[in-house]
Amino acid sequence: SFQGKDLLVGSDQVGYFIRSSKDGRYLWHAKRQYSGDFGVPAPVVHGTSILFTGENNGLQVFDLETIASATPIKSPQFSNDLLLPDTHTPVIVGDQVLVAYEGLHALKLDGLDIIWSAAEDTIHTYASIIASEDRALVMTESNELLLFDNNDGQLIDSMTLAEDGGPLLSHPAIVSDRLLIRVGSEVRCYDLR
Repeated sequence: SFQGKDLLVGSDQVGYFIRSSKDGRYLWHAKRQYSGDFGVPAPVVHGTSILFTGENNGLQVFDLETIASATPIKSPQFSNDLLLPDTHTPVIVGDQVLVAYEGLHALKLDGLDIIWSAAEDTIHTYASIIASEDRALVMTESNELLLFDNNDGQLIDSMTLAEDGGPLLSHPAIVSDRLLIRVGSEVRCYDLR
């Protein structure tokens, strides 16, 4: 919701958009610089910032207040074309963006500058991230669960979920103090304590 309106934020074949949830009409549309983004990562709205992600266009932040002004801009407020995730949605925690792409990276939301990077040899194509103010839990495609300190990227703990399973492409869920995760044809429950 912004300025009393419920909005739909997304991307289509051409670019990024904001539509009215009432009637579906376009309120704003910006063309991507490079076409062909796979379109898996969802846009993330944080305050008045909208983060769009794609494997050809990297990370791009647009400002809702600027978009709503009389002459809305069509180019991002901030961008980072060094990180090109295509299969996961970045996570915003506080003023940081956590991105899995050839490692785990923390960026400043304001500017998209990299603060720290970790696990470049462990996190490759797909990963899912669950984060709090001080921790990031990352499940990798290669069946590993990694716990990081959000302040400096230090690896706190790690665990292999399956030695011989196929790639993990599901997203885990936390319920109370339990982690639920699909591994192969099983659903597993781990005690986070």
